[in-house]
Amino acid sequence: MTGDSSIDNFERQSQMRFSRTVTAIGATLALALPLIPAGAYSASAGDRGLPASGASPEAEKRAAAKALMMRQAPILEAADEITELVEKDPAGGYNDLTISVETNGYTLRWKGKPPEDVTRVIASHRKKGLNVKVAATRYTAEELKKAMRAIAKSGVRVSGARIVSVGAGKDGDSLTVGIDVPDTAPRAGVKPLKAAEVIPSSLTRGIPVTLKADSAASPIGDERIGLPTSPQFGGQAIRTVSGSRCTSGFTASQRGTKDDFIITAEHCTTKVGQSWQTANDSHLGTVSHIDVQNDAALIKLEPRKMSGGSIVGGLPVKNSFQPVHHVYSVKDVLKGQYVCVSGSLTGERCGVPVDDGYYWRWFNGTEKYTAVTGYSPWEYIAGKGDSGGPVYSYRLSGGVVAHGLMSATQNGRTCPNPFGGTRTACSNTLYFTSLSAGLGMMPTGTYLN
Repeated sequence: MTGDSSIDNFERQSQMRFSRTVTAIGATLALALPLIPAGAYSASAGDRGLPASGASPEAEKRAAAKALMMRQAPILEAADEITELVEKDPAGGYNDLTISVETNGYTLRWKGKPPEDVTRVIASHRKKGLNVKVAATRYTAEELKKAMRAIAKSGVRVSGARIVSVGAGKDGDSLTVGIDVPDTAPRAGVKPLKAAEVIPSSLTRGIPVTLKADSAASPIGDERIGLPTSPQFGGQAIRTVSGSRCTSGFTASQRGTKDDFIITAEHCTTKVGQSWQTANDSHLGTVSHIDVQNDAALIKLEPRKMSGGSIVGGLPVKNSFQPVHHVYSVKDVLKGQYVCVSGSLTGERCGVPVDDGYYWRWFNGTEKYTAVTGYSPWEYIAGKGDSGGPVYSYRLSGGVVAHGLMSATQNGRTCPNPFGGTRTACSNTLYFTSLSAGLGMMPTGTYLN
């Protein structure tokens, strides 16, 4: 591939941030360094942060995905300015924001006229060369969410079939309801649904509804090995005493205490107080909080364990190329966005498109709030052992923005296991949760560090 100075800058900044993070932990510096082994980066070579061993097809795919994430970064940073204003007045007219790398811009949907502070920011983005469109809508995001939640909680069935997902339609002015359709039954595709005939208007609140054939997803379930005295990062392999394996998502702390935590998937755990280990069998900590709805759990680290405030990218467990990237904020994903995911057994997969926004979906009978990925160039992006892993996007500063936790796959199959043999539930379709929603349900004062 040809050179790209922004990607060079991204890789250098990532290494600088990692150096600062590790230096703060004193004596563990030498032990943590093997996570980025000497020679793993080639800052002046054309591979732009890929292993210096050569441009294999896999390496070329990773380089193309990294370049895509870098083209997306300035659009996301502009979108962040809009969503930060929305957060100050969530009951305002905001409906949705869809980004587009292809057109180098975004579309903002708003009920009524956007306020002056929003229009000023839009004008500044257009001056910077971004293609910004503003579209009128009939409903706000909050109005759609209330109807989604009401339907999700109602237990209503459609012709006897259970509802397995409820979310906003792609047009922003409707709801899409997924009906569980067995693989042996004819796939109805998408067809209009007269809400009054099936779903009471008291639930839809007059919002148009579209019915689609869907099926329940299955949790990924169960494994990057950290050294016993290294700080803990997201993307590393963790396990229970009984051997069940998952992936750490992000690290957190709690204000007013000296406590540090690992955030992983709730479905990996069995109860508060459950003991967890690192992949090399050293004691990690115990579960202190679980949130079923957002598939999130806090593992309180034992005093000798430190949180590293970063996530591990690169190749999966049992490989040497595993760069560490600092996490500096939390944001929900936007429609049209591409993300990276980092399961400990599959490794980092970037350039993964977000197909749908956040829906209420059912996983083995449990209701969870998740988004879903669309088709990506990867054969598979997640499988058994990746649950709880981080979902994120890169920024030009060199760090990453946290979006969510890897939760479940659909239509999974077998794929190679780095530890030998094969594993199941490997799929190109991944469901992931909202980290911001999960943090909102955790003990007061919990924040990413």
